[in-house]
Amino acid sequence: MAAIVRLRALVLAIVVLGIGAGVALWIAGGSEPSQQVVAEPTPMPTAPATPALPPNILGGRVGLHAIPVPGPRAEDLIILETIASSGGTQGQLIIWRTDGELKTQLFPAVSMQGPTNERFSEVNSAIISGLQQTLDGKRELGIVYDASAYGSGSPSSSFVLFRLEGDRWRMVWNPGPGWRSAHGRVEFPQGDLSQLMVRSDSAFGHDPLSGVLFEANAGPHRQFVDTWVREGDGYVRQSAETVPSAYATLVEFLYALGTGDDSGARALVTDASLLDRARSLGLDAAMGKNWNIHCDDWAHCLEEGPIGFDPQAGRGEPNALTSFVERNGRWLISDIREQPSP
Repeated sequence: MAAIVRLRALVLAIVVLGIGAGVALWIAGGSEPSQQVVAEPTPMPTAPATPALPPNILGGRVGLHAIPVPGPRAEDLIILETIASSGGTQGQLIIWRTDGELKTQLFPAVSMQGPTNERFSEVNSAIISGLQQTLDGKRELGIVYDASAYGSGSPSSSFVLFRLEGDRWRMVWNPGPGWRSAHGRVEFPQGDLSQLMVRSDSAFGHDPLSGVLFEANAGPHRQFVDTWVREGDGYVRQSAETVPSAYATLVEFLYALGTGDDSGARALVTDASLLDRARSLGLDAAMGKNWNIHCDDWAHCLEEGPIGFDPQAGRGEPNALTSFVERNGRWLISDIREQPSP
């Protein structure tokens, strides 16, 4: 409780002093019309920068990561702040005006074990972008945030939907099961809050096919594109796609082969005889092994192949090389052979 009181005092001091030039210019702007419409989201980087930690007026150090969210009029501008210290996120702040009166709402940081409806402000979170709209006469605010901004080096983009009720923003939806966000970013393809497109990858092991190949944080991953559509006060996943690549095909093939799914494996090769060849080289034993792969040109071979294994890594990898061919937008395994010894 004492920490929350101190944080509220800090926020009050920041607000009183204007929260930097952004708020000062916004208040001074009066009712001049904005050139941006509500449907245009703030450009979003693939990974948020860690907020700087400038000297704080109260003595300690605090980071202010300001994100403007424009509306149809200048006075509709919303400012989002991630308040951070060297120990991580202290809280998230929403600043807006109602009938000319400046309003603020603070969400103090909570632990990752906190209630689901508080996950917006975890101790390692940082706001990336926001988008506002008016729906059925009610003001709504969507916030994209990185749930692991400090320390991990592994951005994990999430989203939360707020609605303004009276003079408070109420959280009406945040992601549950099925939300994939590793190394991800959230986009608004319709320019409003009716649809979310989430681009992510297979990092962090949150995938049934994890464990087939070794995937370090900075290593190879399959790429995903999930589309979420608005239904009432929430979102449902309309589609979940894996971006075609040689690497994605290899992972899916090894998984199918290792689980006895011959029909699934057959669909990933150009010739059925490649299943027998793969077994003869031990590729049906990949499940749970976290084998390492090797590429002479990583960027190229992950997309198009060929992809070999790395027997020198000490995980019992086979000495095999897989080649691929692209057909109708899909990558199929066209050859599996023993690769020359290094």
